[in-house]
Order: sequence, then C-alpha cells, then structure tokens
Amino acid sequence: MNIRLSISAILLASLLPLAARAQSTTPSTAPDTQPSPLHFSWAALDHPSAIYHPTDPASLAIFVDNPTSSPQPLAGEILFGPSLPNDTFKPLSVTPISPATIAPGQRAKLPLALTFANVGPYELRFRPDPSAHSQPISHPRNLPLLCTFAPRTPPQPDPAHPSPPYPSWLLPLPREA
Repeated sequence: MNIRLSISAILLASLLPLAARAQSTTPSTAPDTQPSPLHFSWAALDHPSAIYHPTDPASLAIFVDNPTSSPQPLAGEILFGPSLPNDTFKPLSVTPISPATIAPGQRAKLPLALTFANVGPYELRFRPDPSAHSQPISHPRNLPLLCTFAPRTPPQPDPAHPSPPYPSWLLPLPREA
C-alpha cells in the first residue's frame, strides 16, 4: 500500500510542472491597457469621516488631475462596490463619464451620488472602457470608504419617571462622606 502511495505522489509531482506551464501560457482574455496618466482621488463632500450607514445616500466628488505637460483625454466609467476578499471587486453601480479633455496641470471634479447597501468596506474604481481592468481610486489621506451600522440611541426618558440629574453609572455620596 505504501508503494502505491509513493508512486501516486511521484506521478503527481511530475505532472505539476506541466500543469503550471500550461496555465502560464494561456493567453489573457482581457486586453493589456496602459494605466491612465491621470491621477484620480475622491472626497466625501457630506461626511468628512467617509463612514456611512446602510441605505444612506452619499455625495462624493471624484477629482481627476492631469500632472502631465500635455492635454489628456478623460472617458470611461466610475465603479462603486464592496471590497471583497482576494482582491475581487463586484460593482454595485457604474457611472459613465462623458468624454472630455483635461488641460495640463488642471483638475476636473466629477460629482457622484451613491447609496450604500450592506455593512463593510467599499471601493471606487476607474475603468477606461468596459473591456479594460479597473484601477482603484483612493482618498488623498488614504481614508477607507466604510458602511457601518448606525449607532443605537439611548432610550428616551419617561416623563412619568424622571431620571436623576447625574449619569446612571455614578452614585452620589452621602453628605457625611
């Protein structure tokens, strides 16, 4: 029985390099595109912390800077969706960008209205065309775009039973103390 296992292990070990070579020579289905020379960033206009709650609307701005010395075309789409494990991204919304040209050293501001779905981290990405890979859009201070549960409010006081003028976790000392 040990001989069969060792023969199977040797056979498997000899086939692994062939499988790896076959996998590495498979052509990519996505076209190779150069990353845009434009610099993308975002800012939360209505919430400086960039932390939202489920079903909250968000007003964000995408800033597109042209750091080059020549005019650069801007076209494509802004993708919004949750950050998933293993660097996978599934957009919840796609916002097209009307084609434009950004002059050297200039900045374009693209307003963006979004609604958060579930709790968790979210991403914004730029994709020059539907067949290209998307590139992440980051905040200038590397703030994450988060959706968390709304804080629970404490129970409202009952007018029939007024609460003491001090917090419930403090106990007043008697005068003798």
